[in-house]
Amino acid sequence: MTRPNNLTADGRRRGARNSARNRRELAIAEQADVAAIALGMERQGLSLNQIARRLDARRIPTRQGSVYNPDLAPAGGWSANQVKRMLDRIRRPG
Repeated sequence: MTRPNNLTADGRRRGARNSARNRRELAIAEQADVAAIALGMERQGLSLNQIARRLDARRIPTRQGSVYNPDLAPAGGWSANQVKRMLDRIRRPG
């Protein structure tokens, strides 16, 4: 994608900032129910990897719709990093 020639550098920065904020808000809204489950598991002292495995065991899809399937390579499902990003997103204001 090319840069529009009619935007100033400041306009591009503001647009990028607004776009990032909107994507973050959408991600939070889409994953609110899963985040609540993961937070509860974290409060029980589970590691990020343990939370990911339990979300997989419950067959809860990732935001992209991936569900763990051991018969596939790669198996899909949750990773510890995905869980961390989801939890960080709901904790970090604006």
